[in-house]
Parts: sequence; C-alpha cells; structure tokens
Amino acid sequence: MSLIICRECGKEFSNQAVACPNCGCPTIITQQQSISSIPPVAYSSPIQPVSPLPKKTESVVGIIGLIFSCFFCIPIFAFVGLILCIVALCSKKTKSVCGAVGIGIAIFSILLGILAPQFMKYVDEVKKDSATNTTIETSSVESTEASTSTTIHPGETVETDDLKITFISCGDYETDNSFLTPEEGYKYVIATFEFENIGTSDEFVSCWDFDCYADGYAIEQSYLSDDNLSATISAGKKAKGSVTFEVPTDATEIELEYTVNIWTEEKIIFLLSDN
Repeated sequence: MSLIICRECGKEFSNQAVACPNCGCPTIITQQQSISSIPPVAYSSPIQPVSPLPKKTESVVGIIGLIFSCFFCIPIFAFVGLILCIVALCSKKTKSVCGAVGIGIAIFSILLGILAPQFMKYVDEVKKDSATNTTIETSSVESTEASTSTTIHPGETVETDDLKITFISCGDYETDNSFLTPEEGYKYVIATFEFENIGTSDEFVSCWDFDCYADGYAIEQSYLSDDNLSATISAGKKAKGSVTFEVPTDATEIELEYTVNIWTEEKIIFLLSDN
C-alpha cells in the first residue's frame, strides 16, 4: 500500500481509498472505473440508404404503368405509363415483367399518338384529291355521253355493269276498278321494262327502284298493274314488268329515275316522251 496526495486538499491518504478522507474528492482510479462502466452509445448514420420498392408495390406500379401505356390515342398517358414502368423495372429485388412490356407499349403508343394525326391528315388530302379527280372525270363522261347514257327513250336499251335494261313502252294507264281512280286533274301513266342479268350473280330488280318527276316535282308511285316489276334474276336470265305513277294531266315532262347503285347514287333517266 502506498500513499497518494489529494489533488484538492493536498493531504496524504492510502491509494486504496475510494476518496480523500479529508475532503471527499474521488481518486483518479475511481473516476476511470466510473467512466468505463458507462455503456457505449450507438450513433445512427445520418444518411440512411433508400430501400428498394417492396415486391408487391413494384408489381402494382408495373401493372398501373402497363395500363397507362395502352392509351394509344393519348400520348401524355402513355408517357406517364412509361415513367411508371421504368420505376418498376429498376427495382433491385426483381425484374418486373409488366414494366418491361409496358415500356415497349408506351414507346409504341407515344410514337403512334404523334404520327397518327399526320397520317390521317395525309389520308384526308388523298381522299380530297381523289374526289376532285372523280368529279372531273364524271363531269367529262356526262357531258360527252349524256344523250345516250343518262336519258333513255322508249324502245332504247342501256347497260350497266350487271344489267341490260330495255325501255319497252310507256303511256296512259286506265283501270276498270272504280275504287282505284286518279284524283281530279291527275292521270295514271305506266312504263314497261325488260331487265336482263348480264352479270355473274343474282340481281334483284323492283318497281321501288324508280322515282318519278313531273315537271320537276316528285310523284308518288301507284301500285296498280298486275305486272308490277319485282323479280330476282339469275345470271343470263330476263324479267319483264311495269311501274305506274299518278301524274298531273297537264304535265309536259315526265321522267323516271332508276337507281343503279345506292352507294354511288348512279342513276339512269327514262323519259316518257309520249306524255
């Protein structure tokens, strides 16, 4: 045992003592033991690494991105889908199938949204040019062939792509049925036709394919005669029938319009020259 001097009061005391018996100042050994008995403090790192998306969250993001990518007509939606798919695909845990597929679809959608309006504009211009050329060609044909193609008189024949039409006759029509008489100031006119199918498939012809105009006014059709035109004609076969209309007795020009094609509005004019 040895003696040590207190650093506070200067008195000597045993080095085995915990503190100075005169002033109570703790010895250096006691202070070191107290400090060593304090447990170390764990300090957290000021910057925590960002953990990747959970697998479930990643799948949801990938699916949402895929859905947004499918908006072909709205490029902004496809762009949002592209971003979501990239986020899902960049996850460190696993690669997202939806994200990979969505990126491809999103790029396609964006390109389609940008290029589609330009393509539609080009198609519209082509249609306008085609319609203009068709109008010019049609006007040229009508001006050179109007006397033989568009206006047909009794006894003449005209051909379409599938039918050969003969305007047999026309005239006033009288009936013995007292219940079927024209109104005062009107009369019935009848026109008889023969249709021959020169095409390769069956053709249907009917009296309802005709419209009548008397001095430019539309006339209602009268279903009077027993041989009203209505038949389905096989290839190479013929059919004959009539159409009847009630027109003013003082009408000076009576025309029948036959619709050749309802889609192109192509018509043939038959002139009832005897009235």
